[in-house]
Amino acid sequence: MKSDFAAYVEQIKAQLQASGALLTEKPLNYGQQLVLTRGQDKVVLYIYNGKKGFKLVWGQQENALKKSCQELLAAVAGSSGTAGPGILFDGQAGFEDWWVGSDESGKGDYFGPLVVAAVCLQKKEAAALIAAGVKDCKELTDSKILTLAAQIKNITALYAVLVMNPAAYNKRYAGLKAQGLNLNTLLASGHYQALSQVLQKQQRCRWVLIDQFTPDLTLVHRLRNDFPQLQTVRQQPKAEADIAVAAASVLARAAFLQNLQELAQAAGVTELPKGAGPQVTEEAARLAQVYGKEALAKFVKLHFANTKALILA
Repeated sequence: MKSDFAAYVEQIKAQLQASGALLTEKPLNYGQQLVLTRGQDKVVLYIYNGKKGFKLVWGQQENALKKSCQELLAAVAGSSGTAGPGILFDGQAGFEDWWVGSDESGKGDYFGPLVVAAVCLQKKEAAALIAAGVKDCKELTDSKILTLAAQIKNITALYAVLVMNPAAYNKRYAGLKAQGLNLNTLLASGHYQALSQVLQKQQRCRWVLIDQFTPDLTLVHRLRNDFPQLQTVRQQPKAEADIAVAAASVLARAAFLQNLQELAQAAGVTELPKGAGPQVTEEAARLAQVYGKEALAKFVKLHFANTKALILA
């Protein structure tokens, strides 16, 4: 008797027959991979058997075959094919197994640190992370982020997390501003350091994906120069669509949340607000009254407009 998952895969395959595509498949950890080809079009579909049920993740190819397949599967319960993280490099010439993604957290938060993380994966580890529910941290609750961060660290040892607390951040930012530079320079340095730590551990990794924060290519050129084995170094908007970058976003946000809680304890409060809205300015004003405005440098990023609002208040 077939398992529920095996029956589900067979149902998916049966629906896809109407596409007229040639279908091949292979087992994955926690699931099954289907590859469909029709003429010049190729589509990859990952079917995962996770704790929360079955999940479909489409490869990043965009073509008529993919659209046709998605329409065919719309009739299958639970298989809307909503975009979850996948492997953005999959199907590209020369890509085999190892790749690394990086992302940052905290750059839009007045309180708390700036954190950059990088995660290197193989496809089998990617499958495990997707099945566990790893995705862009912005789509997750704080408690889920902390839970998934622990799971990511259990699945792969190839990661780096760099935390720059507000005091260090403010000192670095002031120095850069004096040189006519900006936050992007600081972010580039963080991404470079995190990626370098991982690339030094695994030299078989030749593909790099960075969640884009600037159109400037200085970071790309620096990585290519210092790690000549790299085949592809790409900066891409919304790169959290890739599971390695999504995992990096989760690790970065988890470290941010943990550091923010430590700062809250140091400030003598239960928690500090996230973001940069009016409630954040109000809390900073309260802390300034208690500890003095000069103490804010230990808790906030001083160049934010919130600081100017405090001065004018």
